[in-house]
Amino acid sequence: MSIRSMHTVPRAISKATFESLLTLTSEHIQHFRDDLLIHDATRIYENPGESFIHICYKNATHLYFTPVFRGNNLRIPYLFGYATPLEIAKGIHELIRDELTVERIGSPLVYHHYDGRRVVRTTHEQAVKVYLNALVTIEREVYPLLRKVV
Repeated sequence: MSIRSMHTVPRAISKATFESLLTLTSEHIQHFRDDLLIHDATRIYENPGESFIHICYKNATHLYFTPVFRGNNLRIPYLFGYATPLEIAKGIHELIRDELTVERIGSPLVYHHYDGRRVVRTTHEQAVKVYLNALVTIEREVYPLLRKVV
């Protein structure tokens, strides 16, 4: 693989991923379209091929990459304090599961999942399950490391 193709392949993947997401979500977002067109697009382009859950409704979008174990679970600056990547992922799971629902938001939500190959529409239940499965996989990798440290 040439150096040129190493840079163009991820860009092409990101472009195709974002264009698919845009096609699937465009009609649902009525306000704050910059959430999708700027913020979500930037994150997708910066993380080509990374699996994610995307949630949109008439006033906003939410993009959550499914958690992946990156080799350590050290505390990092997060919001107003510190947290481990595992703690952050658990908090996002709870947010998707409990807060980003029709009952809490008050308007219809549309859920999509990108598995690294294609963007597909999904349900709230399936989005929660996908994120939870990734979380469980991380816990299996992290906890043996934690036991070695103690």
